[in-house]
Amino acid sequence: MWAKYSVVALTAASPIGEELISIPLGVGLGLDPALVAVVSVVFNMLPAVVISALFRRAERGTGMLRLILRMRPEPIGSAIRWMLRRRSQRLLRALNRWGVWGVLVVTPWAGVYVTTLTLEVAGMRRSRLLSSVAASLIIHGAIVTLASVGVFSLV
Repeated sequence: MWAKYSVVALTAASPIGEELISIPLGVGLGLDPALVAVVSVVFNMLPAVVISALFRRAERGTGMLRLILRMRPEPIGSAIRWMLRRRSQRLLRALNRWGVWGVLVVTPWAGVYVTTLTLEVAGMRRSRLLSSVAASLIIHGAIVTLASVGVFSLV
């Protein structure tokens, strides 16, 4: 049984699976839908936390990312520096204004990886970013769970 939950967790944390695949997969495997939803939300949130932590370290210039940023010919360091310079104040104001609602609309279509990366590049406050992504994942997790158990159809 725990092996099945592990499959759900890894699917939720992967950029291809996320909640839209992991929840129906878990329900299809005969697991408890409520527990599947919780596991999917938690493991789908992990990439957002990791990406946000990496950006924080890059901004402070600490650890391994500091070394990457110092390597001028390195394409990864150049890409990170380029993203950190592209913050638009207008976009930042819009993101901080719309917060949860904007993220709620974007996250299921773009995925948690792209959404978090985009919001980090834009410079959205981390507390707002992580709470918005978490709220979005909880709401969408509930919707997908209800659809997976047959309460309503998404088609």
